[in-house]
Amino acid sequence: MNGLNLSIKLLFLFLFPNIILLNIVKEISFDFGVVQLLDNSIVRIEVISNVIIDYKECELLNNAIGELNNNSKSLVLMLADDTSQFTAEARAFSASDEGRKFTIADAMVTRNLAQRLIATLYIKINKPQIPSKIFNSEDEAIKWLLTQK
Repeated sequence: MNGLNLSIKLLFLFLFPNIILLNIVKEISFDFGVVQLLDNSIVRIEVISNVIIDYKECELLNNAIGELNNNSKSLVLMLADDTSQFTAEARAFSASDEGRKFTIADAMVTRNLAQRLIATLYIKINKPQIPSKIFNSEDEAIKWLLTQK
């Protein structure tokens, strides 16, 4: 990190002490979103707007998690644009043994009531056998994930 970037980062941390700043180590992009390995070993998944995530896309996301972290289990942070959707098949895969094979815990950041309801149904109906929690902010989700190591 050069001197200017370090100075900006330090100023930002001084002004916003509760914000967590993370660097992207590696990433894999898809036409429906991006999967990033962050410098704290969290895998961050961001799904873009106006897409429907089905079984096939979940399988690709799962394989990307494994690829980014050398087939080791990871803490997973999921963010989706408020207009993206996950099918029942996608939710079932995500909660399955195959869908969890690279995940220690997952945190879902919701941006509206509809997403929160779907995420709540995912946890209550699909019952993933790993710690899974819903958050309103990315920072809250990251703090919780880091307690799950």
